[in-house]
Amino acid sequence: MTAFATGLDHPRWIATLPNGDVLVAESNAPSQHDETSGIKGFVMKKVMKRAGAAVPSPDRIILLRNTNGDGIADTRTVFIDKLHSPFGMALIGDDLYVANTDSIVRFKHQPGETQIMTPGEKFIDLPGGPINHQWTKNIIASQNGKKLYVTVSFM
Repeated sequence: MTAFATGLDHPRWIATLPNGDVLVAESNAPSQHDETSGIKGFVMKKVMKRAGAAVPSPDRIILLRNTNGDGIADTRTVFIDKLHSPFGMALIGDDLYVANTDSIVRFKHQPGETQIMTPGEKFIDLPGGPINHQWTKNIIASQNGKKLYVTVSFM
């Protein structure tokens, strides 16, 4: 078995676009996340460090493309940068929705592009901050593309 891509920086979630491009959310808990305080936070930091997760969040989405059909990504670009602990992604029409830890952001998407340079537009705020929540937020579109479902976990 051959890996499609290696050397990613803390990959958390993937989405495949209609043209076969693969988007990878490179992300980690935001630095100000509330779970890192107190005794519970102390223990959690130790465990996360041992698991390799005690690193700053890359806060970006990488685009992987296989141009020659061999099953290995031969193109890798930073597709969207300067996000806030991104996780879930959903493409509806020409809108790409990205679930950050505290909001969903919408970007205009053109098939085949390798980078989105225009700033995203905040679509909706999500629960964030010191309320004992899980920082990962995922999204999925309904089959007809008229609804967007969001997961928000509380501990």
